[in-house]
Amino acid sequence: MLQRGFTLTELLVVIVIAAILVGMAVPSMRSMLDSTKVKGSAESVLGGLRYARSEAIKRNAPMRFQLVTSLDASCAYSSTSPLWVVSQTDQVNYGAVAGACNTAPALPPDPCAASCVGGTGVYIAFLSNGITTNSSVVVAADNPVVTFGPLGQVICNMEASSSMQSVSFTSTDTGITPWTIKIGNGASCSSQSNSGSLKLCSGLTCS
Repeated sequence: MLQRGFTLTELLVVIVIAAILVGMAVPSMRSMLDSTKVKGSAESVLGGLRYARSEAIKRNAPMRFQLVTSLDASCAYSSTSPLWVVSQTDQVNYGAVAGACNTAPALPPDPCAASCVGGTGVYIAFLSNGITTNSSVVVAADNPVVTFGPLGQVICNMEASSSMQSVSFTSTDTGITPWTIKIGNGASCSSQSNSGSLKLCSGLTCS
């Protein structure tokens, strides 16, 4: 029995159709990956904020959440970086991590509480894993540092700087859903009424 194969014309038609389908799928895949990167960065920062707040309550001590440029000794505070460090602070001498983000995380109780009295020191509790540093993700915080008190409330930073109230996450590509984290309820850091609540919202506003 004679078997008939594909003609050259038929093969070309199949190749053209396959190319069209792949061309249609690639933008969708890229959009999905970019969306995942943006939301992943938002969820990483939200996780760090939750660590800081829950540890402040657990340890009955102020905890700082700080966005930083890197996780090494050259780190500085940054309102545009997804990398973060959580540290315990006495609100006077220790807890600021700029220039010392490579300090190994320590376990409670705070080993620095006695030795750092009257001096300076760093007590890092948690570090971000660094996997959320993507060039396509744009981070914008109103301030790089927020401090949570023993009741989980937002308290003023020891530098007397304004506290972080929101962080937005967008993409350099168009059509990607942005995400926003809202910290606290907008009350002053000096007011006990700032609950320190944390909320992740889809979009650039978070009510």
